[in-house]
Amino acid sequence: KNKISIYEAFAPWMSKEFYGCRFYILSPEKTFYEALLPDFNATPGNGKIDRGRRLRATGRRVNASRCPLDEEGETSAENESSIILLIHVIPKDKYVLLTADGGKLALSHAIRAMKSLKIDVSNIDIFQVPHHGSVQNITPAILNVIMGVPVPESTCLFCKKSIASVSANADEEHPADAVRNAILQRGSRFCTTAGTIKHFSYGAVPSR
Repeated sequence: KNKISIYEAFAPWMSKEFYGCRFYILSPEKTFYEALLPDFNATPGNGKIDRGRRLRATGRRVNASRCPLDEEGETSAENESSIILLIHVIPKDKYVLLTADGGKLALSHAIRAMKSLKIDVSNIDIFQVPHHGSVQNITPAILNVIMGVPVPESTCLFCKKSIASVSANADEEHPADAVRNAILQRGSRFCTTAGTIKHFSYGAVPSR
């Protein structure tokens, strides 16, 4: 009705500069999305249960001290198809990575996309922890690339910010202690929304 063009949000895509920012879609690529479709729960004849839900039901991850974050998390195909968006705050040369519910496959695609665009992954300043901080969506190897490797406990860097979007009445798995600890070990601040608003300003874009 308003003659607005509609585009499918597939990677690779890059916007024009807008108020000092540029936006990138890093994942999913169309071929990756199509490869995920057979594993969607709504795909006729699939009959598979959500892999993330099945793994949580095993109770393998009780708490961070007994079961630290590992590489074994498995995310549902629907969540792996999430749009991963990168925002470049050009005047400050800082990046904000919004991951929605993406898992390690989607994040791996996003990291490859950043490298192909010659974007310095170490310049990611704000990282949205995927899927409310679930252990099924992030691994130490992914964090090593995005947040850096663990630093000595006595080192307090807090030069990066990680935010988990959770409800005010979130359960104990969102965010998981293992995810929180793994991020803190890399010298990043860790915040949760939990019904509140978190605000960070670069002084590079208009005040809202």
